[in-house]
Amino acid sequence: MSQNDRALLLSIRPRYAQAILSGTKSAEIRRQRPTVHPGTPVIIYATKPVGALVGTARIANIAEGTPADIWERHQN
Repeated sequence: MSQNDRALLLSIRPRYAQAILSGTKSAEIRRQRPTVHPGTPVIIYATKPVGALVGTARIANIAEGTPADIWERHQN
């Protein structure tokens, strides 16, 4: 499998998954950096009580930093 064939599966709470899909949430903050590159497709799994794949997105950018730095850049 090549890098172009990979996708990232993210488990996200339903309200945040819906916000991402509706465009009101544009950043997902994770404790560990995913080992993927911008442009990678993301499969969004909404956790319980939905418990289903709800949509897809594509990674535009990956930022790294301390929690305070990341929050400062993406709090809006």
